[in-house]
Amino acid sequence: MPEAPLTKTWPGDVRRATESDLAAFAELRAQLWADQIEKGSLDNPDTEPAQLLADTLKFMTRRRTTVFLAFREGQAAGYAISQIKVLPGSADSTIASVEEIFVRKGDRRRGLATRLAQNAMLEFREAGIKRIQLRVLDNNKEGRAFWDRMGFLPNIIMYEYPGQES
Repeated sequence: MPEAPLTKTWPGDVRRATESDLAAFAELRAQLWADQIEKGSLDNPDTEPAQLLADTLKFMTRRRTTVFLAFREGQAAGYAISQIKVLPGSADSTIASVEEIFVRKGDRRRGLATRLAQNAMLEFREAGIKRIQLRVLDNNKEGRAFWDRMGFLPNIIMYEYPGQES
């Protein structure tokens, strides 16, 4: 697994989220979905506050899942959701996945996404996992460039049929 480059530019704190962080984490997820839809995501989750809060709590309590939150001046500024998965029938059956990573617009380009990714990758290394997967929207040039810099390589191209409007 490539070593993630170290960064010292983020002037905040990155730690594991707790249930007391639920509201701040859900607000960041609402911002993520607005950003992803703007970049062409076909997913359109229910971002009604109560539903988003319930869905976000499921992430926080899901087995083999860790949520890292980053704070700047006491405010939640970004997060990463990492998950360890077991694939039946695979020779190397345990893989890791970065499910979501997001930094609010005002805190981008300061090394925060790198710090969040490093935390996830360290957790994966400590668990002995060698394969890490993630998905990036094709239209998300910044996201693709970020993961390229982190040492990730494109492997599978996923096509998705958007359906037809009635």
